[in-house]
Formats: sequence, structure tokens, C-alpha cells
Amino acid sequence: TQVNISRSDYLPQYRVEFDRKKLAMHGLNLSTAATFIRNRYNGALATYFREDGDEYDVKVRYNPESRQTIEDIENIKLQGKNGVISIKEVGKVVMNDMPPTIERKDRERIVSVNAVMAAGAALSDGVVFRAAWILHWLSWLQHTLWTF
Repeated sequence: TQVNISRSDYLPQYRVEFDRKKLAMHGLNLSTAATFIRNRYNGALATYFREDGDEYDVKVRYNPESRQTIEDIENIKLQGKNGVISIKEVGKVVMNDMPPTIERKDRERIVSVNAVMAAGAALSDGVVFRAAWILHWLSWLQHTLWTF
């Protein structure tokens, strides 16, 4: 029996958990700190380049090699009221996994499961066995609409 699940493997994601009191001590708030990080990764529009009537955005951001690890994120610099500080001085960087995509049907999360039965296998045996295996394997998903 071959089972296919519509959801692909989870992807690593970095998240910064800021200490609001520490941010406030440096004259920052959550929104400002998040903007600093977003600009370092996605880029901040610095100017426009014009050539032959065409206009191009010029964005400034960290190069890809400088934004790969937890340490890279911890060392991102923020401008506080008393000078430059790093993320690790006002927060903690944690890594967790996130689904690459979330499928929905009628506003509820869904995961589609398809199975191809082996020749000579009873359909009822395959459904019961695979459904139990899949539900056990994906038991961490809550509030998910399961369709078979």
C-alpha cells in the first residue's frame, strides 16, 4: 500500500522572542525592533536607479551568508536610545518548524490523504490500518478537517 499526504515536510523557522522591558530600557518597542529585523532580511528601499526611462528599486539588506544561523540573527544590530545594541541583548532567538503551506477548505485546515492498495489486499484492512497510522503520525495537528 502506498500512502500520499498533501502536506510536505516542515521547514525551519527562526522566531525572536523579545523582552519588552529590555526593549523599553533601550527606547525601543516591539514594532521598531521587528522592523529592524525585517529590513535586514527583506531589504529596505534606499533609493531608485533610473536608466533609459526605466526605474528600479534599490534595496539594502544583509547578504545571504550573514543571515543563515541563530547567531547571525542574534547579532543583528538595533539603534537604541543609548547607542547600538544586538538582538541577543533584548531577546531570544528560537528555531521551530512550520508547515510550508496550509491548505484550507471552508476556512478549516485540511490535509488530503490518498492511498493505493497493494494487489490482493482488502480495502477495509488497508483503510483501518492506514487511517490509524496517519492519525497517530499527525496527532499533533488540532482542529484539522480529515477527509478520506
